[in-house]
Amino acid sequence: MLPPGIAAGVPVLLFLGGLMVWRAEARTNKVALVSRPKPATVVRAQAVMYRPTRTYVGLLDGGYVSPNEAEQKSAQSTSEMAQLESERANLVRGSNREIWTSGGPPTRPDGESWIEVARRMLRFR
Repeated sequence: MLPPGIAAGVPVLLFLGGLMVWRAEARTNKVALVSRPKPATVVRAQAVMYRPTRTYVGLLDGGYVSPNEAEQKSAQSTSEMAQLESERANLVRGSNREIWTSGGPPTRPDGESWIEVARRMLRFR
């Protein structure tokens, strides 16, 4: 003869197992996900004024960029913009006269033409 604890425990365990199977079957999705339309979130774009500069929030706080590196990049960008504005002024002033006298356009120390630098920067502005 079986001990009374085992005799009472087996039907309880079978009942609880059956209850868990019934609950799992009830929560199973009967419709294939492929046959349902994919949900998409749509946000209408808002018109805003063009800003030539961008602010990246969290780059310094997250440790991706050091404050010194950010300051150096900002100073370099400001310097390049000043050079570009200077070249624009020279081009405007020199539009009625010859800008260079011999050997083609003036070049930077790395050999790249200042005019090419100005054109490249205007494309990204």
